[in-house]
Amino acid sequence: MESKNHYRAVILSPHLDDAVFSCGGEIAKLRYEGKVLVINIFTKYLEDAKKAAVVLGAERYAEESGAAKTLDYEYKNLDELDAFFRLPIYRSIGNIFRPIGPVDLEYCKTLQQILFKELENLSFERVYVPLAIGWHVDHYLTFLAMQDFAAKNKVYFYEDAPYCFIDTATNSRLHQIQGKKESMLAFLKRWIRASISFYKSGMVQTMQPAWQRYFAFPVTSGYLLGMLKSHFATKRDIPTIDPQPVISDVSPYFEIKMQAANLYKSQVKEFFCNFDDMRKSYTKHSKTLVPDKEFVERYWKFKESK
Repeated sequence: MESKNHYRAVILSPHLDDAVFSCGGEIAKLRYEGKVLVINIFTKYLEDAKKAAVVLGAERYAEESGAAKTLDYEYKNLDELDAFFRLPIYRSIGNIFRPIGPVDLEYCKTLQQILFKELENLSFERVYVPLAIGWHVDHYLTFLAMQDFAAKNKVYFYEDAPYCFIDTATNSRLHQIQGKKESMLAFLKRWIRASISFYKSGMVQTMQPAWQRYFAFPVTSGYLLGMLKSHFATKRDIPTIDPQPVISDVSPYFEIKMQAANLYKSQVKEFFCNFDDMRKSYTKHSKTLVPDKEFVERYWKFKESK
């Protein structure tokens, strides 16, 4: 019987950039302990597309190849259809982050089978899955497809960058997963902090034409309010779980992560004002997690609550 390829870690990446943006330091760190495989899921595009922050085309494949060489990981593209082409509703960028519907839930069953089959053919010590911070539909479906593994020790959930840089975004997602109830005042405070943080981010400050930025705050804050309310009205993902944080000190690998992340030129210019802004965003986020470390990444393990 042919032996399975063994990997120190397998990282499920919804798109061509998510693994490096979110786990680049961990990838570089783990490569000293064994091979790392990135499985890119939604990598099929029916045509080149550029709409708002959505940039899809052949350049994405070249960016991934460059990042893989820089961090020395293997990768495989599953060529599942990107959400932008999967349903007409997702041609509007705002809908990509709203709660998923029946069609997506049905497709999730197929996606689960695809992912399970891929993992069954591999030997690995860990698998990394997006936490779906920000609720991008492709990230969310990846999370849901893997939720049956949530209590297993092999699974680490990563914080989706750059969405996790938005103030309170990670807490909002964890609250939803746990089904936590909170006061209206606490909810409003979290919404206000997220609105201000999002407005200051490169995702808004890179808007073109520039005049749009002056009207962006009321629009984006209103959108965030509606999105938070709709997601918190949905049933929690996993019943009775206890998320446990795992801090990974990847300080020695910060520079090579930044080098690899910067190769995704099509995405950097959509999410950040420039390279310096990207670097500052990662540094600032890390300091909010562990102030006395140069650079860390945070992961989550789910354990059943007693």
